[in-house]
Amino acid sequence: MNNNSISPLDSRYYSKVEELSDYLTEKSLTKYRLHVEILYLLFFLRTVNRKKVNHVINNHLVSISDSFNDEEFGKIKEFEKTTNHDVKAVELYLKSKMSGDLTDYKAFVHFGLTSEDTNNLAYAMAMKDVNKKIILPNIDNLIKLIKKEAKKYKNLVMPARTHGQKAVPTTLGKEFGVFAYRLNKYAQKLKNYEFEGKLNGAVGNYNALALIYPSIDWISKTRDFVENLNLKWNPLTTQIEPSDNLTDYFYLLKKINLILQIGFLPNIF
Repeated sequence: MNNNSISPLDSRYYSKVEELSDYLTEKSLTKYRLHVEILYLLFFLRTVNRKKVNHVINNHLVSISDSFNDEEFGKIKEFEKTTNHDVKAVELYLKSKMSGDLTDYKAFVHFGLTSEDTNNLAYAMAMKDVNKKIILPNIDNLIKLIKKEAKKYKNLVMPARTHGQKAVPTTLGKEFGVFAYRLNKYAQKLKNYEFEGKLNGAVGNYNALALIYPSIDWISKTRDFVENLNLKWNPLTTQIEPSDNLTDYFYLLKKINLILQIGFLPNIF
């Protein structure tokens, strides 16, 4: 057990949430931030230069993200000791890795952005991966199991109740089917869920980008950038992406948990 745990999720319950560690730990968030910064730099260079980035430069930048590991995370944390700012530490780390043919591009790392541009996209990408790779597969497996029980007990008659009193017959299989149907309705909402992101600078007005490069349609370009991350573009924000979208997503998870908070489940699984 880790004596410095912040919550039981870090210790006795860790085995229950271990599969989330590739997406929702500080280390994984840092990797998503680094990935966003690299993709943005490539996007910025292509947008400003209006030509394709040399494949050598592209490959060098991508390799920085691909080679991220515990040791590299430790280096970012060292930068953070000086900056006392997590995103700034990622920025300085990325610049420290840019030598040789990348040296001339250091000045454009994080150019025109606020830390929330990096953060909101990193969070959205992380949650999109969690939804696709962990939550949906588990819910689908649960629905399949309940459907199997519904079929198994489709002819097993039992008394149904209204107002807490015995009423007319039903079958255990049909009652299982009710929960499979309810869960499937929200599973479909999760499958089709669109996570949102924004990229519009310090107060949401593209100020720095528009001032330095006024001839570029930054609204259109940044929309393309966000959508190329397979996220839905949020066109109008303050400094922060307000997280309404994440709140809606978590409410869907809450609805699913409410469906599952029924007495018979612990006795089935």
